[in-house]
Amino acid sequence: MSTLEKIEKAVVEGYQKIENGVVEGYQKIEDGVVEGYKKIEEGAVEGFKKVDNGRIDKISNAVTKAFGKMTDGFVEKCLTREGESVEEAKVRLAKEQENRDEQAKEYKNIQVEIPNSNEIVKKNLEASLNAGKRNI
Repeated sequence: MSTLEKIEKAVVEGYQKIENGVVEGYQKIEDGVVEGYKKIEEGAVEGFKKVDNGRIDKISNAVTKAFGKMTDGFVEKCLTREGESVEEAKVRLAKEQENRDEQAKEYKNIQVEIPNSNEIVKKNLEASLNAGKRNI
């Protein structure tokens, strides 16, 4: 191998070592940055969950309480019978709804046979023809 070829080979090997070192360096930087962003993301999400869960619980409780007051007021003004408390009216209304649901189930189980519309037309035509034959 000539001296020029040896120099060329040494230069190429040197550049390959530099290239490998640069790639490894960038990979380490990338891994560190990605890991850092993952930690930031996890911290932010966990913090948000802590804050959000507290808010959701408070909002949910407030909405439930307000809705309960609203329904109690409606039941008191519109659905109670004379001398009946709101709670008694709610129990009565629940029982009435149960009875309606049971009746609906019973009605669904009733089978009614409805003739095919073609059968009805055919029978009517036959009856008309037979009536016409009698009159002739």
